Amino acid sequence: MPRFVRPQALFPCGALLTLLLAGPASPLRAQDGPPVRLPQAATAGAWEQSLALEGRGDFVAAKQLLIDAFGNAPATYDVAVRLAWLTLRQGKGADAVQLYRRARTMPGSLPEATTGLGLALTTLGYNNLDRGALGDARTAWSEALTFDASNEDAHKGIELLGGPPGVSAEVWAALVSATSASSKAQVFYAQLPIRLDNESAVRVAFRSVTSPTFVGKKGAFDAQTEFYGAISRDIGISTTELIGFAFAGTGRSNSGVALNTRVGGTFGVAATVSMIARTGKNNVQVAPSVFAWLSPNIAVSGGVRITSDSAFSAVSPMASLTVRNEHLTAQFDAHFGNEVWAFSPAGPSILSFLDRTTGGFTGTVSWQATRAVAAFGQLQLEQTATSGSFQSIGIGVRIAPY
Repeated sequence: MPRFVRPQALFPCGALLTLLLAGPASPLRAQDGPPVRLPQAATAGAWEQSLALEGRGDFVAAKQLLIDAFGNAPATYDVAVRLAWLTLRQGKGADAVQLYRRARTMPGSLPEATTGLGLALTTLGYNNLDRGALGDARTAWSEALTFDASNEDAHKGIELLGGPPGVSAEVWAALVSATSASSKAQVFYAQLPIRLDNESAVRVAFRSVTSPTFVGKKGAFDAQTEFYGAISRDIGISTTELIGFAFAGTGRSNSGVALNTRVGGTFGVAATVSMIARTGKNNVQVAPSVFAWLSPNIAVSGGVRITSDSAFSAVSPMASLTVRNEHLTAQFDAHFGNEVWAFSPAGPSILSFLDRTTGGFTGTVSWQATRAVAAFGQLQLEQTATSGSFQSIGIGVRIAPY
């Protein structure tokens, strides 16, 4: 699902573009065709009329005609599986799953009922995704694949949520340059997400910022090493992640904790709360936002970051736009106000430069080269309060051998 994240020097957004940008999609909801065997002559007229209505695209009337003639729980397999098929054509995944399950247990059941159940579970997965029930979506797609391991729509759904249970690795590198004292820095990031089951996941991450030592006038960057550990859980239409972290730089050692929550599917709300205990200082950030998928390929998000730091307090508006197709995803993030030590749950990471930023923009493009490999490119521009501006160019790759 879409999740707004703060631009940063190195924004490892594979998790975002797959877990957090996994909004509505368009599964191929098709079957080789409805059963065409005729029931007994007494009700053959209703059967033929139902076929005619379906041919005109009126699935609701076609189904209702069968219910009027045979009831909600027909005694014969032919009618039961056709009711399931017409329910699936309406996009009602949960109802279609129940009807197909019943049809599979009836005398005379054929392989079409099993095929239909797999398609109904696939549709149910996307229905659950639209409402934000990510764990339920995974469960439905996983069962669909037990009936047909080549079900591309179920595979794509699971990929949108970050892959099936297992381990994937993500690595990034970036070069950062600033107008202040010709400062430069190198950033390395590695993340290891581990999906435990359909509802739970953990991840660990490491981020390192290195910069030359300055004599006299100091540059805009400072060395910093960060360690992160997180656990997340999908509950209904919400996903909550608890993140703990520690980071150290020249003459300082700090730690913190953050809670990130998203509620909703096609549209919803998200919020991140973080607390950073720095050497002799404290920093508290609250970043609520709203998001909406305007179409299966376009999402927008907006919110604010409220910062209460020992040095200053500020409110920074934020905005995000995501555009995607089957293989490419582009995300554009921006903020329009003062921020310091800005925390991002997507990386996770902390914008670790020595000055306040007053505005910034980040553009990230991902390319799903194969089912197991995704490549990323990123450009970031930031303006600081007193040290001029800086830019960052980064690349990354995610490998999910499943």
